[in-house]
Parts: sequence; structure tokens; C-alpha cells
Amino acid sequence: MKICHVTSAHNRYDGRIFLKQLTSLSKKYECFLICSDELASEVKNNIKIISTHKKFKNRYERFFKASKYLKKKCLEVNADIYEFHDSELLDLAFYMKKKGKKVIFDAHEDYEALFLERDWIPNFLRYILLNNYIRKEKKILPKLDYLIAAASHIKEKLEVYNKKVLVIENFPILTLKPKKVKHDIETICFAGGINSSWNHDKVIKAISNISNIKYLIAGNYSNEYYASLKELEGFSKTEFLGKLSFQEVRDLYQKSDIGIAICSYRSNVNYEKGSLGITKIFEYMMHELPVIFTDFEVFEEINKKTKFGISVNPTDELQIKEAIEYLIKNREEALKMGKNGRKLVEEKYNWNVLEEKLLNLYAEIDSR
Repeated sequence: MKICHVTSAHNRYDGRIFLKQLTSLSKKYECFLICSDELASEVKNNIKIISTHKKFKNRYERFFKASKYLKKKCLEVNADIYEFHDSELLDLAFYMKKKGKKVIFDAHEDYEALFLERDWIPNFLRYILLNNYIRKEKKILPKLDYLIAAASHIKEKLEVYNKKVLVIENFPILTLKPKKVKHDIETICFAGGINSSWNHDKVIKAISNISNIKYLIAGNYSNEYYASLKELEGFSKTEFLGKLSFQEVRDLYQKSDIGIAICSYRSNVNYEKGSLGITKIFEYMMHELPVIFTDFEVFEEINKKTKFGISVNPTDELQIKEAIEYLIKNREEALKMGKNGRKLVEEKYNWNVLEEKLLNLYAEIDSR
């Protein structure tokens, strides 16, 4: 059986698509990945990566034109099952279904909510695109063979259109226990999307009056957002590292003391309830970092049973400051939280647990 995953927006080595799903599936099936970049096609991890060799000028062009180039490659591969990973690819998913292929759509996010949070889309256009997307969901999702949701609250929305939905979270691939790197300054860290939803401004303000501390931030960011943070008291204790490789992020965690994951209450993460789809928290836990995290209900429940960090209201700078100071002053307790988090990931919140669910899903679809 030939399996082909298709993405317009994600990097060819994306964690969820390439490192987790396709690497797991390649143990049993012939696997392809079609992506939009200008890199050479290659075989990696026994996966045939095929590029459209098309670079788009901006996100608008990618959003509206990527499918045209991906469609040609999809037809050339002629796989048995296709899995699509981006909201703008619903039409292409429907096209391949009409071609007689078995088709899965993987909702990494709550896309309906995400349309309203995409600040690169002008306000007047957001609702137009959202309504257009909802119409496509109603038309296309019921006709697909299966839907995958990265979190339970996304599944609840998708089930309105199609009852065949499986939750496969984005838990980390379990790695060896980290080797801590000695350092002279207390270090807190963040790796991921650098934008206002992660409340970096409040963290920077919180550390402004804490001595001997550094906030290391890794990831892509806009010049506009960086400029706004640069004006804050406490910015001198902050270092932007840019986008790091998987190994470089691991190195960052090994030389850090605390992981920061203070996400705003947003519709895409199910507001105050939160979502287990917030992978960053589990990545910190795997690296034995105590975590300062938003007081989402789902993570509060885990933390009550096995304490892995301190929860805070994402709007409260004082709470953030007190949480950081507590973990710095109570080093033994902080280390214990880190070990608790690692144990939780080893036992429950890792990709090995999810791999079996994914393989069973494909075996079921193949047998139809």
C-alpha cells in the first residue's frame, strides 16, 4: 500500500507529519511526502519526499495557489491513501476523493477559530474566508474516509460533519534522559511561535526585577513584535536565538532551569479549559524542566495528581514573577517537579503511545 501525506504550509521535516506520523507509517508501508519548498526531492527515514519546487512570495499566494502545484504531484504519486494537513487543502482532498482515493484530513488546529486569530489577514477578510471555509467543511468533510484531530475539543467540532474522527495528539517522541549543562545564571526558556498569544511581554516584565536571570527565546518572530518587546523593562535579560534545529532546541532545554508555556485563553486552545494539543508543555516535561504554564483546566488536573510545575493566570504578571522566583529559590522542589514531568511523559504522554493508534487507523482504512 502506498501512502502519501501532503502539506502546503509545513516544513518537510515537520515534527507531527514527518518525524512522527510518516516515520511510524514507513515501518509498514511505502510512504511519500509532498511539500511546497525549493529543496531537492530526497529519500529520508525511508520516506520519499517530493517537492513542488515552488516558492511563494507570501502567505496569501501560498494560501490560494499551493493546491495547483500539489495536485500535479499527487496525481503523479498515485497513492492508495492520501492524508492532507492544511486547511487550504480541503478542495484538493475532495478532488483526490473523487478520483477514487482513500482520503484522511488531519486537523492540527481548530481551523475555524484560527481564521479569526490570523493577524496577517485583514479584519474585513477574516470573516469572508472563515465563512467560505465553513462551507467547505460542510461539503467536503462528510465525504472523506477519516478525520484526525490533534485534540479532543477539535474532535467535538469535526464530529458535526463526520463521525469517523480519531484523536491523535502531538505528544513528543521519547528521547533519552537529558544531560544537564552547568551554567552560572538562572535560565528560563521558550521555544516555538514568538507572538503575543504566548505573553512574552508579561514574562519580560516579570523578570525585570529578578536578579541573575536570563530569558532565552527560540523561534521565528516578526520585526514588529520584536520592536514592541524591545521597549520593555527587562528586555536586557532576554535573548532571541532565532529558529533552532531539533537538536539545538534540545541543547537549549539542557542548559535551562525552567520552561515557560504561558498561552492566552484562546478559542484555538479551548479557552480556559485548555488542550492537550499544547505540545510545548510535554516537551519541557520530557527534558525534566519544571514548567510555568497557563492555568488551563486539563493541565491543572494533571498537575494536581503529579506536580510538574506551577500554573498561572496568563494576564497576571505578579503571578508569573512569583512562580519564577519560587522555582529559583526552591531548587530541590523544582528538580522534583522536573523528574515528575519526565515520568509522566515516559508513562503516558509520548508518541510511542500514539503510534499504535495511527497504525491501527491505517490498517482499518486499508481493509475496507
